[in-house]
Amino acid sequence: MTNEMDLVLSAHEVTVDIGGSFLLQKVSISLQKGQVVGLIGPNGSGKTTLINTIAGLIKPTTGSINLMGKSLSATNLEQRARLVSLVPQHMPYTFGFNCFDLVLMGRYPYMRRFQVETQIDRDIVSESMSLMKISSLVNKPMDNLSAGEKQRVFIARGLAQQPKLLLLDEPTANLDIQFQIEVMALMRALAKDGLTIMAAIHNLSLAARFCDRILLLEKGRMVKFGTPEEVLTTTNIRKVFNVDSFVAHNLLTGELELHGVNLIRPTNQENEAIRVHVVGTGGAMGKIFYTLKDSGFQVTAGILHNGTNDHRSATILDLEFSSSDYTKKVDRETRDKNNRLISNADYVVISNGIFSELGLISLRAIKPSSNVLLIEEPDLLPPDDVGGDAAKLYQQLRSRGRLTTLETIVADLGR
Repeated sequence: MTNEMDLVLSAHEVTVDIGGSFLLQKVSISLQKGQVVGLIGPNGSGKTTLINTIAGLIKPTTGSINLMGKSLSATNLEQRARLVSLVPQHMPYTFGFNCFDLVLMGRYPYMRRFQVETQIDRDIVSESMSLMKISSLVNKPMDNLSAGEKQRVFIARGLAQQPKLLLLDEPTANLDIQFQIEVMALMRALAKDGLTIMAAIHNLSLAARFCDRILLLEKGRMVKFGTPEEVLTTTNIRKVFNVDSFVAHNLLTGELELHGVNLIRPTNQENEAIRVHVVGTGGAMGKIFYTLKDSGFQVTAGILHNGTNDHRSATILDLEFSSSDYTKKVDRETRDKNNRLISNADYVVISNGIFSELGLISLRAIKPSSNVLLIEEPDLLPPDDVGGDAAKLYQQLRSRGRLTTLETIVADLGR
C-alpha cells in the first residue's frame, strides 16, 4: 500500500516526444522513501531519457512529475538540486580538477554565490569519498584515474549533494565485479537510512538482488513495474531481451537469481508437439529436464519429493509435474495427476534413482506405456528400497524399452 507521507516521486503518464520520435510513452511510476528502484531494458528503451526527465533536464511533452508532493515544473533549480542528485552515464569534462574538488561540487547547491566551502562541507565530502572507498584519491587529478575510479568519484559527488532522490545512470558501468556488488550494497544501505534511489542497470542479476522495485522498459513503453519477482519473469525477459532464462530463489540466501541465460534457439515446431515425461529421483534430474526443454519438447515430470533439487529444477523450468512430501503418503490426487501426465506423454524417460516408493508408483503407472526410454548408468543404480518390487518392474520395462542416452534422445526425437 502506498504511504503518501513517504512518497518521494510520482510520475503520471509521462511522454517525451522529440521531433515525432517517442522516447517515452505514458510511463507512470511512484517511488517511496528508502526504496531502491531499478530501471532495466535494452539499449534505446528509454532508461536515460526517464532519468533525465525526472532530473528536470528534459521537459515531458505530456504527463506530470511530482517531487516531494510538489510539481517538478514548479520547483526552482536550487530546490531541485537539493532534492535530486544525478550521476550521469557519460562523465562530463574534468580537466584540471582533483578528486576532492570534483566531489566538492556536490555541495554547490548549499552555498551562496562567492561563498567558500565550510568545514561541514569538507567533512561531508570526505565521508562521501570514504563510502565510495576513494579516500586515497583525494588529491589525485581526475585525468589520471581509470574509468572505474572516475565512476566512483562521480557517485561520491552525488552523495555529497545529500539529496532525497539519487538518480544513477549505469552506476556499475566500468566497475570490476567486486565494486559492482559493493556499489549496489552501498545503495541498499543508504536506502535503509532513508535515501530513495533510482538506477539504470544492465546487470539483471544485480537488479534482482538489490532492488525493491524494478521498471522494465521497451521502446519507451512500460512493460512492467513491480517487485523483482513480478518483473523478472521468464516471459518478460524473453519478450524484451530476446533471451531464454530461468528465474529462481537462491537456496542459501533466498535472493532471486537468473539461470541459463542464453540466446533463443530457432523454434522447432515438430519438437514442440512431442510430449516427454521424465521419471526419476536422486537430485540429478535437472540436466535432463533442462536439456529436453531447451530442445523444444513439452516436458513433464513426477512424482518428485518437495524441497529436493529435482523439485527445484522442475519449478525453475516451469514444468508441469506431480510432487509429494517426504513425510506423507502419496495421496490419490497426486497419483491421478502423475497417471495423467504419463498417459498424455508420447515418450516416457526413466532415469536412475527409480528404486524407491515414489519410483515404484511411477513404474506401475508407466507399465502400459509403449514408448519407454531408459537412461541407465549401471554403476549409479541405487539399491531397491521397496523389497525388490521396483527393481523387478524396472527389469520388465527394460526388457521391452530402449536403453539410450540423453544426447541420443534429443537427436532421435528431434528429427
